[in-house]
Amino acid sequence: PAAGSMMRSDNMDIRRAQPGDYDEALRLVKQVHYMHYEHLSYLYNDIEPLPRDRFYEDLSNPDMITLMAFDGGVAVGICEVEFKHTGNNPVMRPRRLAYINDICVDENARGRGIGRALYERARAESQARDCDSIELMVWGFNENALKFYKALGMDVRSYVMQDRLKLDD
Repeated sequence: PAAGSMMRSDNMDIRRAQPGDYDEALRLVKQVHYMHYEHLSYLYNDIEPLPRDRFYEDLSNPDMITLMAFDGGVAVGICEVEFKHTGNNPVMRPRRLAYINDICVDENARGRGIGRALYERARAESQARDCDSIELMVWGFNENALKFYKALGMDVRSYVMQDRLKLDD
């Protein structure tokens, strides 16, 4: 679909983010950032998670798309997808993948199919770019996200393990 085209799903519109969407995008990204900060303050900084200049750079990056869901003109969800090529490791097969950096549905709008609609649009965009897979990372504490992604048909490919050696953070 073209950059400004809309995709109708139930009572919401899904389209690519535009420069004027910054404030709403920031509001949504803050929700997921502060949830991560609350659970993982030893990894996350207490900062504004989406600088304006980065948002604008991402919008003009041909290897990224930021999708936003609107209900009655109000932003209710966001999904940032980065398209990557692998192949620098001769042991691994080269691939083209779509990586979801962020996906967030407004905490007041969850359970209405918004996340699924954003994912399906991201999936369609990824297929159109001939990607082999869509990938993302879920933090261990986030059981709701894990259930959500499994319900979409995603499966676990790997686990990232840690042994925190410095516990004073």
